[in-house]
Amino acid sequence: VAAAASAARCSPELRTRAPQDRDPSRLTAESAGALLDLLPHTRAFRVTMRRLRPSMRAANASEAIVERIIATHLRPGIANLAPGTAHWSPPERLVQAALHGDGGYGDIRGEPALLAALREEHGREHVMVTPGANQAFVHALLSTCDVGDEVLLWRPYYFSHLVALQLLGLVPVFADCDERGLPTPGAVRASASRPGGRLRAVVLVSPSNPTGAVCPAELVRELGEACAQAGAWLISDEAYEHFTYGAAEHASAAELCAGGGEQLLCLRTFSKSYGLAAWRVGHLSYPHQLHDAMLKVQDTMPTHACRASQRLALAALEGLGEAWVREQVATLEPARAMLWEALAPLRGGGDALQPAGAFYYFVRLPGCSSRGARVLGEGGEGGEAAEEERSGLLHTSRLTDCEAEEEAVRRLAAEHELLTLPGSAFGRPGHLRLSYGRLASAEEAEPIAERLLRAAEALRARWGET
Repeated sequence: VAAAASAARCSPELRTRAPQDRDPSRLTAESAGALLDLLPHTRAFRVTMRRLRPSMRAANASEAIVERIIATHLRPGIANLAPGTAHWSPPERLVQAALHGDGGYGDIRGEPALLAALREEHGREHVMVTPGANQAFVHALLSTCDVGDEVLLWRPYYFSHLVALQLLGLVPVFADCDERGLPTPGAVRASASRPGGRLRAVVLVSPSNPTGAVCPAELVRELGEACAQAGAWLISDEAYEHFTYGAAEHASAAELCAGGGEQLLCLRTFSKSYGLAAWRVGHLSYPHQLHDAMLKVQDTMPTHACRASQRLALAALEGLGEAWVREQVATLEPARAMLWEALAPLRGGGDALQPAGAFYYFVRLPGCSSRGARVLGEGGEGGEAAEEERSGLLHTSRLTDCEAEEEAVRRLAAEHELLTLPGSAFGRPGHLRLSYGRLASAEEAEPIAERLLRAAEALRARWGET
């Protein structure tokens, strides 16, 4: 830079500029770039650097929100309610046994014994084991969609689903859940009938991350029928299949979709139910016509899930089983009750329905709008708002809600030692998501609930009624 500046002092171009431009200490970024371009080797370097940049898909994708919030706000003493993890893990004897075994390559679809058990669980012939359910979701997209195809997400959505679409060059189409937090078959039909639309797949998450809403069996069936009529794949993410409370029951799309689920892909994981998040074991079932595509994706990307992880998953499935999982889920009840009570100041009164699934609460901040964006198709298809529906970008008029939630996240961390996630990550600015999955007992939950109650009262006092 010094050499370029020195050479540039003698250049006719520089000499014609104002005095401040001739002072290298006062060069702007633009003029400094022009100086560098005067030297052939620096000009070539700049051209190379312009080419050696991240892909536009990666650069424009939504941020890694959990990592950003943790890096910014987490410190000793803060209760971390941001990650979606459960507090339990399998017995150490199962872990140790899983570490001993063949270390070579295995069947790319999965370990034969685990595949057999999962085929019985899914009730389908074609099953594949993946390194976590997020990888299973990418498999599903790569095997069913082409660049530019549209995929329907219901707001609030799981943020990793949106990022996967963005990275793969797919177009997210958004529809808001109803007042119960449930998707509507009408949104599928509206999306499929949009002029110029390219709806290829619909994503269902039940129980929901982030709201905890649980789709009843009849609704899941109707969604499957709507997808079949629209000629769209239904990708059912059932990561929280065992996390239901009270009278609520999980309704699996694999069991309910008519016609053998020829348009259905069903995703599940060992991360939540069996506490194997660190071991990365997910699985998905799919129809016969996708088998060759799935083999290509699996063979090219992970080759197969870690074999030690698969051995542990099989041991958990056979040696612990669903009864053990239900026992673990029951340990969340004290935290679920205490945190719900603590959130009363943000729930707009006592008539709000407590979510029946997963281990999250998704609450609206006082003074913020209940929806971060319009319902699909509302107000016509043209103009800037319609472009936001296609791109997933938030209009500047909604920045007030985004600023409010960022301020709330900051205040909860700094003043109440609670770490939460902003709702904009889920497509709903002006909300917060908190997880109680890591609170193993009433003793652990009580001090957290006390902090949360003080925080909720402070937010309400600062910003008014919900």
